[in-house]
Amino acid sequence: MSLYPQQSFELTQSLNQCGQVPIGAQFDGKKFSEVTGPIHFEKDERLRLILINDTMMEHPIHLHGMWMELENGQGELIPRKHTVNVKPGERVSALITADAEGSWAFHCHLLYHMDAGMFRVVQVS
Repeated sequence: MSLYPQQSFELTQSLNQCGQVPIGAQFDGKKFSEVTGPIHFEKDERLRLILINDTMMEHPIHLHGMWMELENGQGELIPRKHTVNVKPGERVSALITADAEGSWAFHCHLLYHMDAGMFRVVQVS
């Protein structure tokens, strides 16, 4: 298995809000209720996930079932995380090895953002 990613996958977090209350939270401009299916990863595929936060709030992004290795510019000293905090205006890059078959939740860990639509399913097969 290669340590280098075979592909990159980019998601942008955005909010539609009324005051401080999100009325719609999305990945790539779509709420969970608007997507047509899961995000597909091939079993044992190595990929780079790029998270872009276009909001004024932090988003702790959580991927069930797999580790995200936060690319931090420190060579081999890469922290392994299940949840990556993406600050306002920040772009974060993480490496993933899709080694767990099945359907996995991928969402903002601020549950009111998840409930507002910042949620996806990742399918590994």
